[in-house]
Amino acid sequence: MKTPSSELFEVIKSLTSQEKRYFQLYVQHTGRDRSYKRLFDAINSLELYDEKALQEILARKGGISNLNRIKNYLQEAILRFLEQHYSSYSVAIELQRSLQRIEILYSKRLFDSALKTIKKAEALALENDHLPYLLLVLHWKYRIVLQFSKPDEYGHYINEGHAAELRYIDIYRNLVEYKKIFVKRAIATNFQSRDRDSKTVKALTELLKDPLLQDERKAISHRAKELYHHNLGQIYFWLRDWPKCYENKKQAIQFFEDSPSYEQDKIISFLVNIGFMVGALVGLKRNAELLVYKRKADQFVQSLPKKLQTNSVYNAYMVVAMNYIVHEINSYNLDAALAECEKVKPMIHKYCTPHAQKVFYNNFFMIYFFKQDYRKALSCINKIFATEKIGARQDVLNMVKLSNIFLHYELGNEDLLPGLCRSAQNYFTKRGAKNTGDLLLMEFFSRTIQKTERHEEKTRAFIALRKKIEKLPENAFFIPKDFTLPWLDGKIQGRPMLEVMREKARK
Repeated sequence: MKTPSSELFEVIKSLTSQEKRYFQLYVQHTGRDRSYKRLFDAINSLELYDEKALQEILARKGGISNLNRIKNYLQEAILRFLEQHYSSYSVAIELQRSLQRIEILYSKRLFDSALKTIKKAEALALENDHLPYLLLVLHWKYRIVLQFSKPDEYGHYINEGHAAELRYIDIYRNLVEYKKIFVKRAIATNFQSRDRDSKTVKALTELLKDPLLQDERKAISHRAKELYHHNLGQIYFWLRDWPKCYENKKQAIQFFEDSPSYEQDKIISFLVNIGFMVGALVGLKRNAELLVYKRKADQFVQSLPKKLQTNSVYNAYMVVAMNYIVHEINSYNLDAALAECEKVKPMIHKYCTPHAQKVFYNNFFMIYFFKQDYRKALSCINKIFATEKIGARQDVLNMVKLSNIFLHYELGNEDLLPGLCRSAQNYFTKRGAKNTGDLLLMEFFSRTIQKTERHEEKTRAFIALRKKIEKLPENAFFIPKDFTLPWLDGKIQGRPMLEVMREKARK
């Protein structure tokens, strides 16, 4: 039996509260069938998509005949509404409408009107670097020239129009080459992890040799220049070359500010660049400038028209917020980190992907763990585990599996540790992950610490474990050594972990 599609559910859940309200008005204005509203409300009331639960809700409201047909109609109605809703802020939608109008005027042989529309569309596409649309507009211009059958028009195309098309094709080809570099960089750094191994470093170092990354003048359009600096900034971020990352991100941000746009991809790129700039400034320890860029992102998002504060925009903004939160955690400014977490928490739940939510709650967990508020830390861990199978970076889940073991030790749940360690070990084994350091930790929590009862014995066990961990390389662990070693020092010295970390930072 065919599994019911959750596509309509996902479309409805992606709508903001403002969009939902406007859509209801749109449906009333267009005189749509009342079953649209019933179906919309029923789906909107679900937390997770469940076809059986949906049908039960609809049955209580009088039912809907031809449910699949109404689903399709409702989805089309939402998409048409969104096209209309965003058209005043989207150059791409405006250009698509112009192309439709040009084609209609052409079919009616209203060539003068078509040429007027072409002139406006050509200027708009040029101004916004929309090269694919520009080439389509010029294609229609050429077709209309052929219809005039005038030697002067043919001559104009041969002398100027043909050369312009070739020039724009070259500009677009150049931009596509920078897009290719962007994808190569993404492959090298692995979408599912933030781990930086020798293979990643080698791939990125090789990518830096690409001729197109040797000189900004190789980029022959505004958008290509922005992508040139964006690519270099990302590469240097991963290579931990903070000065070069900073310089390139600064240039990429400046390109947007010199030519601001309401185009979603440009807005998102701008926010992502600020997010990585914050990361570079953390590396450079330039805290005052870091706060300037953080405020810049805050003010920019708040200044956007409500309809442009979309899920994608907030997901991009979270790169800024998360890097800032990590900075405050690493600086041990836990109250500032906690305040920022509370500030962005509503956005996380309202707009962001399950993956972003997991990263967020992992940071939240770290704050509470350092503050020794272990009950709240457990609540954060449980939120991650509740949606474990829904979109998350693997390295985040790996770390959470181990953090959970440390947490239950602190909670005094030592009887649970063997089972938690077996579960974590099975999880890692299924994914082919066998880090020697993590196996050492799980062996310690599941066996060694279980055999020790007296305080002196436990202290000796912690000292022995610390000596073993210190000898292992950083890549032998899923959970960082700069978390494990201060935790062990705290246990050995009888002091809070945060106190140990702050003292180490001062030294």
